[in-house]
Amino acid sequence: MGTETAMHTTGSPPAAGPRTDHRERIAESLQRLRETVRARPTVGRRTARSVVTLGDGLRCVSTVQSWDVACDLPPALGGERTAPTPSQLVQAALGACLAMCYQLRAAELDVELTSVTVTVESDSDVSGLLSLRSESAGFAGLRYHVDIESPADPATVAALVDSADRRSPVLADLTRPLAIDRTVSVSSPSSSVGR
Repeated sequence: MGTETAMHTTGSPPAAGPRTDHRERIAESLQRLRETVRARPTVGRRTARSVVTLGDGLRCVSTVQSWDVACDLPPALGGERTAPTPSQLVQAALGACLAMCYQLRAAELDVELTSVTVTVESDSDVSGLLSLRSESAGFAGLRYHVDIESPADPATVAALVDSADRRSPVLADLTRPLAIDRTVSVSSPSSSVGR
């Protein structure tokens, strides 16, 4: 079962001003942050947290800071397809992170990107989720294709993409080994009565 997610960013310029204003703002923000982290390295370290609550059926809502992000599964798995699946959100996160990294790097190098589209494709087999075969659940493969429109030299843009890919946190999360710890708390429904 394969799925595809296209992330389109940096399309038409916002009403606030020309695209060069964005490049300048982004470049200045990166420079300020770089100087701050260089002077005080602990400023760049943080622990992020999201809280996921299972609602009705299989629909979940993840609360990340002040944002709620819903996910669900398709009817074939008992869901209602009211929102993207968790795997589709991973694809979307990868595409968005890459597109943003291209824009960040372009701002640093003062390269204009007229349009950026990242198409992420995944291969998976539901057999792993259903314990029908020994395949593990999840992605069997990921691919992404980058379409960029830019008046800059194509070699410059290609080098920018390579550099930005090396800096993408989500791409790094998906391609390097990562320690994951789990804790579990179990309580009976009666233990929450009267709180």
